[in-house]
Amino acid sequence: MGRIGGYEHGSLNTFAMDRRHSENEGGQTAVFDTLSSSSLKVAAAGLTARQSAIADNIANIETPGYQARKVKFEESLAHAVRTGAAPSGVTPSVQRSLEPTRLNGSNVNLDQETLSHLDTTMRYQLTLRALDHEYGMLRDAIKGA
Repeated sequence: MGRIGGYEHGSLNTFAMDRRHSENEGGQTAVFDTLSSSSLKVAAAGLTARQSAIADNIANIETPGYQARKVKFEESLAHAVRTGAAPSGVTPSVQRSLEPTRLNGSNVNLDQETLSHLDTTMRYQLTLRALDHEYGMLRDAIKGA
């Protein structure tokens, strides 16, 4: 299988439990991480996990008994920001879809997965643009521009 976002395709559980995307090797948050940049990094990681789940769902659309997977992180991230908790503690949760199944027992809906893919792609691009802007401002401040 291929690699997506640095993770083996199909290894969502590994991704959800891995916190390297928000902490350095010593478990410390980076010096220049702001609430905004930390939140954006967590959002990017969650969206990457969602894209991986969508790819898995589409790849298994004809697999008998396959239950689609959904990735959720937005509510936990919003709660962390609202309460002042560290966004880096938020990890995506992978859940099985409760949608009705087809005759073969699979519940993957190609139309729904396609729309979710487009939505997630746009959100990911916006997140990366926001991170780029955040780091651009930091870079300008360091340069004294």
